[in-house]
Amino acid sequence: MKFLKSSFLCLSCLWLAMQGNNVIAGKICPLAQHAIHSRSEAEALAANAASIYKLSPIPLQCVVYESYDDGEKNGKKGPYAVLFRERHTPECGGDPNTEPRLFTILVTSKGKMTTDAYDKATGTFRKLRCPK
Repeated sequence: MKFLKSSFLCLSCLWLAMQGNNVIAGKICPLAQHAIHSRSEAEALAANAASIYKLSPIPLQCVVYESYDDGEKNGKKGPYAVLFRERHTPECGGDPNTEPRLFTILVTSKGKMTTDAYDKATGTFRKLRCPK
């Protein structure tokens, strides 16, 4: 499991910003995608998205994430699923024996991302939306 850092921003996302993407409230809101070659790249992109798109209802220092490779389907590589959970510590509060799920971000090999953070009741995955 990895921990989110509120100042985490990858070089790829900075490159995307220079390509004419939105800047919202001083934060880069990437709209373009770039190729993903590994699980660690998918995790980095998803962690950036969680911060930039303000997907977490709790402070980022109280969030952990882990990823899964969806394998191959019909000869094509499936998306990486990056699962975000609450981190329970004395500083964050909560029962240290639990890590409730917050949301998931799916990252394709082309860098396209969808999340169920907007529709937790049905678990429907939707495109990321820039925060208002």
